[in-house]
Amino acid sequence: MDAVFDTVSVKQLVNCISRDSLTTSIDAFLRERILQLRVDADGALIDEWARSCGLTIIQPLVSQWNDWGAVVVTRPVTKLPTPVRGKLRKLGFTQTIDKLVLRIALASTDKRVVSEDSDFWDPADVKSPGNHRAVVATICRDCLGITVLILSMLIAELEGSETR
Repeated sequence: MDAVFDTVSVKQLVNCISRDSLTTSIDAFLRERILQLRVDADGALIDEWARSCGLTIIQPLVSQWNDWGAVVVTRPVTKLPTPVRGKLRKLGFTQTIDKLVLRIALASTDKRVVSEDSDFWDPADVKSPGNHRAVVATICRDCLGITVLILSMLIAELEGSETR
C-alpha cells in the first residue's frame, strides 16, 4: 500500500518518536514494505516536512525509510482537474503544498492521503479530521478517487492487512 503524508501527519509521527531511536508508529509497516511513502521528484514535500519538523529529525528519518525501500519518488500530475480545483478553492483549500499532496496521490497506485489537517477534511471545521463525510475528503473520494485518512485510520487498515 502506498500513501502520501502531509506535513501535519509527519509532525504527529515526529512528536511521538523516541529521540534516541527515531522509531515511529509506522516503521514496522515501512520496513516490511507493507506501506510505502510517496513523495515528489523535486523534493518539495520532504523540504516542507523538514521546515515544519526540523531537518535534524526529518533527514535521518527519511534516510532510514529510503534504506528500507519505503520512499517512492513520484512525478505528480501537473494540475488538479479544473472543476475540482474550483470546488476546493471555494472551500478554502488553497495552500500550494496541500495541492501538491493531492497531485502526488493522483499519480500513485493506491491514491491515499494521510492528513490530520482540517484543510483535507473541512477547512471551516478544525474538528473535522477523520470525518469521512467532511466536504474536502468527499470531493477527494468522489471526484479524484483519493481516500483521505488520519494516521490512526491508516494504522488500523495496515494492521488489518497484516492478518489477511
